[in-house]
Amino acid sequence: MSETHRITVTGATSADVAAISQIGTQSFRDAYGEWTAPAALASHLDDYFSERAVRQVMDDGSATYLIARVGDEAGGLLLYRHAPCPSGPQYADALELWQLYIDPRMQRLGLGRHLVNALIEHSHTVAANGIWLSVWQDADWAQRFYASCGFQKVGIAAFDIGNESFSDDILWRPPD
Repeated sequence: MSETHRITVTGATSADVAAISQIGTQSFRDAYGEWTAPAALASHLDDYFSERAVRQVMDDGSATYLIARVGDEAGGLLLYRHAPCPSGPQYADALELWQLYIDPRMQRLGLGRHLVNALIEHSHTVAANGIWLSVWQDADWAQRFYASCGFQKVGIAAFDIGNESFSDDILWRPPD
């Protein structure tokens, strides 16, 4: 993929279910696969990234997918929901950036930044007092990316996959 390709971000539709499932599954496996028991990883992937799970989120309206495309090809996803940040009452009325994954073939093209910028713009339209997320403490690449987008550490949390527990930082980005 060339950096000169046009990147667009839109709300995902049912036509994007397979792409979301594939991007999420591959990216999550790449990030956690070697540190997670195979059965626990398979269960997590089924619970969160199977086509059934993606459709369920779309159908129940509890969260919203955004999809980034390079030209006509899906290359990244962002899933967000309205949820208070667990780091204190001053972080209520917020949007949670629940998932952000980029197709490994399209990393370093700016899709992640386009997706985060779209969520920041949306946070203004719904008058959220900020955006929060949790990110694995050992994911240096993700930590650097979120810091470059204006997120700051406000807490810690555990993230469990099966019997494995990972330490996550809770990051917060106030409105502009």
